[in-house]
Amino acid sequence: SDLDYLPYCLNIFELRSLHLIDVRLSYLLLEPLGFLLERVRHTLKSLQLMSCEVGETHFNALLPVLSQCYQLTVVNFYGNELSLLFLKKLLHHTAKLSQLADELYPTTQECYDNRDVVLSHRLENFCSELLDILRAIREPKKVTFGTIKCSKCGGSYVYDLETQCC
Repeated sequence: SDLDYLPYCLNIFELRSLHLIDVRLSYLLLEPLGFLLERVRHTLKSLQLMSCEVGETHFNALLPVLSQCYQLTVVNFYGNELSLLFLKKLLHHTAKLSQLADELYPTTQECYDNRDVVLSHRLENFCSELLDILRAIREPKKVTFGTIKCSKCGGSYVYDLETQCC
């Protein structure tokens, strides 16, 4: 319910960081979050919706306003389940944000088999393709795609601009 009232706070136009980490948003209507982002789009520098169970339908509602947050330097959407097709769509929106210096995205659902084991060859192919979307519009500074769990080490498998490793 805080999301309903937060956009109306007196000092909301000074908001620089919005970090919602491990907050289950899957059961909420995200129009209030979209309205909040719209109100702070000129000042917001860091947006983290990490492990919030934000699905594609929810993200879809946020995409138009997300691409207007030109001051963003950090985005973190790790830990949310997205398909390859949708992640491409998301990247087309964030690619327009030239100030981004640190971007963290989840790997796509297609990078896991039916037992949630990471298919590293798919991850490497898909992530390379996803980075090309960003590179077509701007030179990304720091982009990381991370899995929820690596079958080799139990940690996360990470793919970034330079390395692929556990």
